[in-house]
Amino acid sequence: MMHMLVSLSKRVNEPPTRGRPDAPPTNIVVIPAGVDAPAAEFAESLASFLADHVSARLMTVALLDDELGSGASTADMGTPMGIRVLDHQTELERRHDHIVFVGDDAASDWTRRCLRQADEILLVGRAGNSPQLSPTEQWIFEQPEGTFRAHRRLVLLERDDDRTPSGTAAWLARRTVDASHHVHLGRRSHFARPRALHRG
Repeated sequence: MMHMLVSLSKRVNEPPTRGRPDAPPTNIVVIPAGVDAPAAEFAESLASFLADHVSARLMTVALLDDELGSGASTADMGTPMGIRVLDHQTELERRHDHIVFVGDDAASDWTRRCLRQADEILLVGRAGNSPQLSPTEQWIFEQPEGTFRAHRRLVLLERDDDRTPSGTAAWLARRTVDASHHVHLGRRSHFARPRALHRG
C-alpha cells in the first residue's frame, strides 16, 4: 500500500495517460474484483489511513442516502434530488483532499455514477481467489476505450500468513490496468507512509 500511495502522489506531476487533465487523484473509486472481494473493508481502511494525514472522506450508498434521503444514490441527475447529489459531491470535493467511493459488485446506477467521476479506479480482489471478472469489472472492460479517464490499478489483498505474493499473472491476463499492488489488509505498516498521497 505504501508503494501504491507513493505512486498515486507522483501523478500530481505526471501527464495523464487516459486524457484526463493533469490533476491530483481526488476521487478514488474502489470496485470489487474477482469473487468474494472485501472491497468495502479495504475502502474503509484506505479512507481511515488517508484521514490521518490529509482531509479524506469515505462515501458509500448507505452514507449518501443517510445524508440526503433514501434513493439519493440512484436519483437521476436531471431530477431535483439528482441536482442535490451533484451539489453535495461538489461540496465534498471542496472540503476534502480525497473522497473514497465504494462501488457495488454489480454495475448499478450508483457504481456507474462513481466511475464517471473517478480519478483513480482501484480493482480490489482477494489473492488466492478466482481471478474471474466481477460483474462490475465486466461492464468496465466492455466500455469503449476512453470511456473512463481514470487510472486503473489492481489491488490484491493477501492473507496475513502469506509471505510471497503469487498468482498476479492470472489476474492481469484478464484486466487492462496501469499498475498492480499486493497489500496485507490487516497490517497497519502497509499504510505507514505519512503524506504519501496528497494534493501537492
